Amino acid sequence: MASSDAADPGRITEPSSSGRTSPPGPREPRNGVSNGKVRTGRTEPIQPISVLRPAAWLLVALAVLRTHADPDLWGHVRFGLDILRDRALATVDPYSFTQDTPWTNHEWLSEVTMGFAFSLGGATGLLVLKGIVVFLAFVILWHALRDVAAPWRWGCLSLVALAAHPLTLTVRPQIWTLLLLVVLCRLLVAGGRALWLVPLLFVPWANLHGGWILGFGIVVVWSAGRLLDRAGRQELSQLATVAGLSAAAVLVNPYGFEMWEFIGTTVRLSRVDITEWQPIWRHSVAAVLSWTMTVGFVLVHWRREGRPPTAQLLVLLMLAIASMRVMRLVALFAPAAVLLLAPRLPRLSVPVVRRSQTMLDSGIVVIVLLLSLRTGVVTTCPAIDAPSAPDMVALAALAEARPSGRMVTAFDWGQAALASMGPALKVSIDGRRETVYSPKTLQAQYQIQLGSADGLRTLENLGPEYVWLPLPDARRTRDWLTGHGYRIDLETSRSFVATRASLPATVRASILTESPCFPGVPFALP
Repeated sequence: MASSDAADPGRITEPSSSGRTSPPGPREPRNGVSNGKVRTGRTEPIQPISVLRPAAWLLVALAVLRTHADPDLWGHVRFGLDILRDRALATVDPYSFTQDTPWTNHEWLSEVTMGFAFSLGGATGLLVLKGIVVFLAFVILWHALRDVAAPWRWGCLSLVALAAHPLTLTVRPQIWTLLLLVVLCRLLVAGGRALWLVPLLFVPWANLHGGWILGFGIVVVWSAGRLLDRAGRQELSQLATVAGLSAAAVLVNPYGFEMWEFIGTTVRLSRVDITEWQPIWRHSVAAVLSWTMTVGFVLVHWRREGRPPTAQLLVLLMLAIASMRVMRLVALFAPAAVLLLAPRLPRLSVPVVRRSQTMLDSGIVVIVLLLSLRTGVVTTCPAIDAPSAPDMVALAALAEARPSGRMVTAFDWGQAALASMGPALKVSIDGRRETVYSPKTLQAQYQIQLGSADGLRTLENLGPEYVWLPLPDARRTRDWLTGHGYRIDLETSRSFVATRASLPATVRASILTESPCFPGVPFALP
């Protein structure tokens, strides 16, 4: 007669020391797999940790599909379209009348991809571009975790999706740094011949985003860690060669050695006027929680699996300190930590297949995404609804009037203005910051918005035809303008447009939906 164990194929058994099968104890085996068989029939009882599985897939789906318009997106697309049109980089900036620094467009390749995507599919094309880049990053992450025990696998995937959310929410050059950082970490832990691929990453990276400096720092710190780990002479020689080739690969850009000089003078751990460059404790509770969860993951892993090798430990320490000082790096700290420690995570001895659970996960994700589309959490275009987004009512009114001349505006709004009205209308400041403006010019423009005595003197000396600034920040400037040769042609709840009194009134209010899709107004024709 067959035993009850044999009659029930869904029951888990594990081999005893005598070779027989016996019921397992009250705890599941640590690796999540019993008797070396792939389970495709009945599923195990759902454990509390099982909720992480659909949650992880949902978070990844939102990372890929949910997209908002960053204030710099207008400029990135505009500059990309210009490069595609001219087949060359601009040597003279045509969009600003206060530029006093040679324009080093270190993100030109990102902008080309954005311009190309926009020219093919408009706002939908940008969604597809961002979705592909972010999806590839998660595919690589998933591949590294494919044979990791379930609690760690789904927990790590959820951690990365949550921590990287501020980065994956927008279409920005930073998404390329996310992807290339993930690839870099995979190559470093793979070692051997895979290390020779590392320098190849820096050729596109140096032209896509300035985050390549973080990647190069990781290569250097990793090499130092392997030296302290007393790696073999052959490996150390290889790492030294890889680091040298990576440094040389960065020079494959339109600016050559100037790229090193540019990064050296602009990248620092403090930019007091940019929110996402603030320390995590000055930014938000969410940033502190994301950083704390990542550090917690590292510490729990350390306690369970022992001290990580020195190379991993030094890189993680560098990223922990840097991301604590600069909030935007938290989104990169989490995936790097997971990938660098992935080889030491608890493994499954064989893959476990649960088709019914996979179908359940898929069903939950589809239902929630449909509800998200219905409620606007996920949109079919980059949504213009961030607090820093331009006042689209005023922008539409200005774009309709097609003014020419010079306009003083705000840092976050300059690229939307130049994309929809430039180069006929030139702006006083925009999100390119150090790539176009000196610190002195940036400070002067901020003082104009605040309405300080120095700022108002600068405004008087510039004598622009138009002024478009946010309320209530610039209310003092607004009041000064009305007494110094300007009139207020348009005022909304968010901003005002002042025009020099000698010019005819051309600006009139436009009606837009509350949350329009990017770009909201037509781009200026070349």
